[in-house]
Amino acid sequence: MGELTLCKILVSTDGSEYSSGAERIALYLSKKCGVKTFYVCHVIYYNPEHFTMVPRDTETMLSKARAILDRLKEQASKEGISVEGLFPMSESIEAGIAESAEKIQADLIVMGRRGIRGLAKHFIGSATLGVIPKVKCPVLICPRTSEIRGQGILCAVDGSEVSLKALEFATKFSKKLELTLYLLSVITDKFGEDKAKKVLDEAKKFTLKEGVSSESLLYRGSPSQLILEIAKQKDLDFIVMGNRGLKGMQKIIFGSVAEDVVSKTDRPVLIVK
Repeated sequence: MGELTLCKILVSTDGSEYSSGAERIALYLSKKCGVKTFYVCHVIYYNPEHFTMVPRDTETMLSKARAILDRLKEQASKEGISVEGLFPMSESIEAGIAESAEKIQADLIVMGRRGIRGLAKHFIGSATLGVIPKVKCPVLICPRTSEIRGQGILCAVDGSEVSLKALEFATKFSKKLELTLYLLSVITDKFGEDKAKKVLDEAKKFTLKEGVSSESLLYRGSPSQLILEIAKQKDLDFIVMGNRGLKGMQKIIFGSVAEDVVSKTDRPVLIVK
């Protein structure tokens, strides 16, 4: 396994308070990973029929996008980082973000949990959920209060293929950011103690092989509830999970562990495909 490469970080922002955490974390990651330039995506929501009638609305949206870009340029310049803007015009916010990520071959997308068009009831914006199945790279979903505490990363493991992908990324991520890695395996009605222990032992061996020390956590109960509780108790910086339960989603599916964690935590959640 090679070193984690995060050369191209794309932050999607609408300029609202719900994007503030994503902007803050994207700047932190850019600085920590030695990124010289990071990319800002602000989608210009474009309705062809409406545009033919009121073209000045598009110019107003472009002006807002430029103002967001100028503000982030000023913040990033203090860290010696340059910023480039991407303002795709699209009838779909998620499609615009995916288009921008593909254009620059992004290594990571950072975005808020809920934008100004978000679903207040569920706390996850439709654009946030819609981006995940459309892109190739991991997506880091950041609540507006997201901040770095320097306490560590929590990675949930269950032995599945997508869980192994998450483990690999979490191991690289913890090494790059110099944060402690916590590995969590949960015993459930369908996931017995022997299997949970085996998955945890294999995950531990993998991290040691890659030169990363980790702490093993074995609990019985609800996976989403335990992830939320442990992240809060240990005051951890990131939660890393596979996208099982989110794969192919265009709308909310209740009962998904990943969705439950994303909607309720105040920590950034990295979804690995």
